[in-house]
Amino acid sequence: MLAEPGRALEAALVPAERICRNAPSAVRACLAAADAAGWQATAGALDAIRDSADAAEGVRAFLEMRPPAWTGR
Repeated sequence: MLAEPGRALEAALVPAERICRNAPSAVRACLAAADAAGWQATAGALDAIRDSADAAEGVRAFLEMRPPAWTGR
C-alpha cells in the first residue's frame, strides 16, 4: 500500500488494526510461515545467482567503482 506524504503511519494502522483483531496464535503462525518462506526464497535466490557471471561482475564493478555491465548470465 502506498500512502500520501506524511500519511504513512495512518495508512499502516489500517492493516495493523485488522491483524490485531485476529487470534494471537493465528498471527504468530502466519508470521512464522511468512518468515520461513521468506528465508527459503532468499536462500534459493542466493543459490541461483551465487556463481553467476553477473554476481562476479557486480563485485568487480563495485571494487572498480564503476557501473556494472550486466549480461544476464
